[in-house]
Amino acid sequence: MGSKIKVLHVSWEYPPRIVGEIAHCAKFLAENLSREPVDVYVVTFNDWMVGFAREGGVGIWRINNPVRTHMNIITWVITLTQGFLSKIVDLYRQEGGIDLIHAHEWHAVPAAVVMKHSLDLPFVYTVYSTENLRSGYSDTALNLAIKRIEWEGQYEAVKVLVQNEAVRADVMSTYNTPEEKIELIQPTYDERWVREVMRVYESALGGGPR
Repeated sequence: MGSKIKVLHVSWEYPPRIVGEIAHCAKFLAENLSREPVDVYVVTFNDWMVGFAREGGVGIWRINNPVRTHMNIITWVITLTQGFLSKIVDLYRQEGGIDLIHAHEWHAVPAAVVMKHSLDLPFVYTVYSTENLRSGYSDTALNLAIKRIEWEGQYEAVKVLVQNEAVRADVMSTYNTPEEKIELIQPTYDERWVREVMRVYESALGGGPR
């Protein structure tokens, strides 16, 4: 790549807010990718720590959810998406554009899809797990709603990243995601992992910044 690319990571968890492995993965990738020819930004949720910070070479915007009471995780994601989109548009204008969005899990999919269609921004989507694997293949209304969002993310993303064979198999069988769109990259927390993600970014962008 000749010049730096601008990559925005969207994640519902990022340190110091840690729910599971996503926070650790997002932080490691963001900080280590910032040492590559990449300007890295993060937009994430945090109820108590709101605002901008520069940490480990990464520009991080933390927002809260304007609605405190929710019926379920779907209403929480819908209202959080409004905040994500507002901050992403601000960042897009402030930085003179963004080249690529990296959506971490299904919570980030609605915002990534809107930005793809409104500003022609490609995105890659890391599927850490699937609703089938989390719920034991339950098909309640809530499960089906989440699966629909997961499907949309996989359909709209230019690349789908998975971390193990179980997720890869479910992504292909349940969501009919083409094998050539899927990248199995294990989170080894080393330079090899960073290089593999960079390779995906370059492929998604056709070799360089837009």
